Amino acid sequence: MASPIVYRPPRRSSGEIRLVRILAPNNLPDKAGNQPPSDLVHCQLEYVRLIYSELISPTGTATPLDWKDTSNDAPPAAFPEWRYTWGDFVALSYTWGDAAHTRDIVVDGCRVPVRSNLAALRALWEKQPVQQGVLIWIDALCINQGDVHERNEEVKRMRAIYKIARDVVVWLGEEEDDSQMAMKTIRVLANSCEDGTDQGLGDAPDMLGAGAWGLSASCHQAVLGPSVDHAGNRHGKQQTPVLCGDEVVRWGHIYHGISTFGTKQIDIFFSNTERECREAGVPYSGLNRNKLTHLWMEGNVQTGRSPPQFMPMLDLGRKSLATDLRDKVYGLMGLIPPEVAAMIEPDYDLSLSSVYISFATT
Repeated sequence: MASPIVYRPPRRSSGEIRLVRILAPNNLPDKAGNQPPSDLVHCQLEYVRLIYSELISPTGTATPLDWKDTSNDAPPAAFPEWRYTWGDFVALSYTWGDAAHTRDIVVDGCRVPVRSNLAALRALWEKQPVQQGVLIWIDALCINQGDVHERNEEVKRMRAIYKIARDVVVWLGEEEDDSQMAMKTIRVLANSCEDGTDQGLGDAPDMLGAGAWGLSASCHQAVLGPSVDHAGNRHGKQQTPVLCGDEVVRWGHIYHGISTFGTKQIDIFFSNTERECREAGVPYSGLNRNKLTHLWMEGNVQTGRSPPQFMPMLDLGRKSLATDLRDKVYGLMGLIPPEVAAMIEPDYDLSLSSVYISFATT
C-alpha cells in the first residue's frame, strides 16, 4: 500500500536542498512491512548544502562524467573528483508523463507511486556515476509537490540548481520503436559534419538504414521538447548526456546532428525525413525549419555568441505542453533573461488566467 513521503522543510537560508540517492536493489520490506518485489527501485532523500564552505573542488566540473552502463563483473571506477564535502550531484531533465500511468518505488522506506517516466531511476542505477555515489536532483521527489508554498519557493531556485549541477542528465524514456537506430543516426549525422561525409549521406540516403531519417527527426523532436516541465535549464554543455533506454548520446551530437547537418544540408534532411514518414504512413514528426532555426539560435546563446532571445522563449512556452499550464510561464524562468525572471513571483495558488495576465504586465 502506498504511503506519503515525510518531508522536512529545507533550510533555504543555508543553501539546503534535497537530493535522491538510488540504493542498490534489495528485498527489504518497507515501513508498512510489505515485501516489495525484487525489481522495485529503492532510494532515499538526503539534505545537503550548496554553499562555499562545503565546496572542496570548484574545478571538478572540468572532468566529464562517463554515463556508460557498468559491467556486472567489475566494480565502478573511482569517481574523478568530488566538488563538495558530501559528494556531488546531477539534475535530471525529463517529461513528467501521463498521471494515469504510474509505477511504485520506495523512498525512505515509503512505497509511493510515481509517473512512469521515472523509470529513469532504474536506468540511472546502471550508470557508472550513480554507482560511484553521485546524488540526483529530481523535482518530482526533491520538491514536496503537495506543499504549494514550497513549490512557489523552489521553482525560483531551479535555475541555480541546474546551473550548479555537475551534469544535467536528459532522459527521453525507455527504448522503443527502434530508438536505438535513432540514437545511432544522430551520432552518424553529427560525425559527418566533422569528417566531411555529410554530402555523401545525401547522395546515398538509404545508407543509414530504412527509417533512420524519420526516427532521428522524432528523437530530435523529443529532445527539443514538447514539454516545459523542465525548461528551467539550458542543456547547454556539449558533454551533457542524453539517455534513451541503454543508449547515450551527448548534447553536442544532438546539436550538430540536427542544427549543423540540417543547416548545411537542409533540403537533404527534410526531404528524406518527410519521405520516410510518408512511406511509413505516420504523421510527420513536426520537426520543421522554424524549430531548426530555434535550435541554431539556442546554440549561439549556449556558446556565448549571442545573448538570450526573449521572444523565441515565449514561442517555446506557447507551443509546448505542460503538466501544470502555469509552468508555461514558471517553467521558462531558467531560460528567459535573469532580470526578467527576477520580476516573476511564482504562485501556484493563482488561477491560470491570473498567472498569464501577471506575466504579460510585468
